[in-house]
Amino acid sequence: MRKWHNLYEPLSLIVKLVAFGCALTVIGQIITNPAFYSLYVIDSPIALMFGEGFLRIGQFLIIYSPLFMLFRLVISKNQAYRNISMGLVGYITFVVFSIFFSMNKLDSSAYNATLGISINNSTIAEFANRVNYPLISGIFGPIIIIVIVRFVSKRLRNTTSIGLFGNVDPDLRGLVYTVVLSIIASFAFSFVWTYAYEFLQSMITFVASDLNNPINLMSYGLLDRIGSLFSLSSLIRAPFWFGNAGGSITTIAGQAISGDVSIFSAVIADNLTISYAGRLITPYYVMNLIVIPISLIALYRINSDKMERKRTLFLLGVCMLLSIFGGGILPFELFLLIVSPFLYLFHLLMMAALFGILNTVGITLGFVGTSTITSIPGNIVEFVIYLANYRYRFTCIAILGVGLIVGIIYFAVISYYFKRRDIKTFGAELLPLAKGIISAFGGVENFKFVNASLTQCTVAVYDNTIIDPYALRKYGVNRIFEKRSGYGILLGANSYLVKKIIDAQIAAKIRNVSE
Repeated sequence: MRKWHNLYEPLSLIVKLVAFGCALTVIGQIITNPAFYSLYVIDSPIALMFGEGFLRIGQFLIIYSPLFMLFRLVISKNQAYRNISMGLVGYITFVVFSIFFSMNKLDSSAYNATLGISINNSTIAEFANRVNYPLISGIFGPIIIIVIVRFVSKRLRNTTSIGLFGNVDPDLRGLVYTVVLSIIASFAFSFVWTYAYEFLQSMITFVASDLNNPINLMSYGLLDRIGSLFSLSSLIRAPFWFGNAGGSITTIAGQAISGDVSIFSAVIADNLTISYAGRLITPYYVMNLIVIPISLIALYRINSDKMERKRTLFLLGVCMLLSIFGGGILPFELFLLIVSPFLYLFHLLMMAALFGILNTVGITLGFVGTSTITSIPGNIVEFVIYLANYRYRFTCIAILGVGLIVGIIYFAVISYYFKRRDIKTFGAELLPLAKGIISAFGGVENFKFVNASLTQCTVAVYDNTIIDPYALRKYGVNRIFEKRSGYGILLGANSYLVKKIIDAQIAAKIRNVSE
């Protein structure tokens, strides 16, 4: 688990990047989305230019966040440029050869023009006279390339200049190894992904068989959020939001409408109501408008350093606004996963439960959207529009009530997990680490204070000449850094519990001295 917590620093940039992409998407949607025309109309060409530009940039950052993760995790201290080059070449190789190895066996929804790559007018008969796209690999493609680049980089460091390729430039050797291994990996992935995609389709068929069943809706909730985590949301959402898996109706004009989002859009356009329209979207309103903002407040309160809390107050406000305007759920989930897999699992189960419970009690509210990536379900702008509509007023009030109840549960669980866990029950395995920190920083007599936040402890000492931070390596602590208020130690979600143990050790020492 300590190794997992050490991933926070390299992956925190990816969380920020996804959050920034979501923020740009929200701004773009606010400017360009015709669903908001009942509140305002923006017809300035300059404003629309920026809106559409932000929308495309946000979409790019969200879709290719796994690629940025690849670049971050292949960076090494001495071979950063080489590893990034190998990572990019390896990923492009992986993507291109997935076109050939997949042999167009799957539905068109399994393919996409990744990085704009496609092949048409091929000399190969199976690929001629059509446009061929790579497989959608989500986060798995970059992870595979990360493993390959790290393996190749380690091999290059350990290889001497003697041998068949001894006189070949190491950078060139690295590229050759990476391309060869990426081709092999693309073949293996394409083979395995065929069966994985078939399993996914069977899950979609199962869920779509009865969307009135709470178990089916809970299963959809799990599929939707796990799909977003693995950057495969389009595979899940497209058939349910805009396809037959999400149900179908026939309008008064005789037009057949398929998909939960499409049905709700048609119902809104005709100023009608259908009890089940929007059942795949309603939990987003609960989470974005109420639960995530309350959870952010709970996470903000974990920091025991009052000065640090003042400095992060503005960030808290920005994150809450991002959630309220519909773009906060994915960054929130990524953050939870990195900081505490337990809290992410709790959130995943709660989210799934909301899908089943809300539809069962008849609380359903959709949104008007046309994309599985750039659409922002559960945003405050559409919520205000529906709140003003007498047909949906009760539903909106009910959503706020449910959100408040669920938000209190989240607040209690987050606060307990970080601050209220008992030392004797949960801190036994952390006691050696806490004692190691005390020893490394010169004993309890050298401690001014110790503070904790979500991911790190901050230790302030009287005499910094007697500290030995390297002594903590045997406890798995790989990152200690100096900051304005002291020395930061990255410990992940156990930081506050470690602080409590250290405080108890200091208090015990003081009692012994006084006696």
